[in-house]
Amino acid sequence: MTESQHEPRTDEFSEHIENSVEQYKSVTGELNTVMSAMKAKIRRLFAQSEVQPLFITGRVKSAQSFRAKASRRPQETSESAPVLEFPNPAARNPRHGRHPHHRDAAS
Repeated sequence: MTESQHEPRTDEFSEHIENSVEQYKSVTGELNTVMSAMKAKIRRLFAQSEVQPLFITGRVKSAQSFRAKASRRPQETSESAPVLEFPNPAARNPRHGRHPHHRDAAS
């Protein structure tokens, strides 16, 4: 990890990131409830199935992990200004409305 991933930066993005982290913290309990419900629903779907998964897991990001992801700032070239990779990380982002730097791979 780079130094910037360990310590929050103070710049034009800082307030936006901190507001997003606080919003995320405020809904973490609901996210855990939804995650638990989804795992239970998936287990029920497989209950009578011939195919049985070895395990069903899920997790809600920690606030620290959320902050690190919300703070990502890709830079197209050395001359361009950095931008937030996830400009509104606490908002629902439909697949068709992804940020141009969004990657489909798990991160």
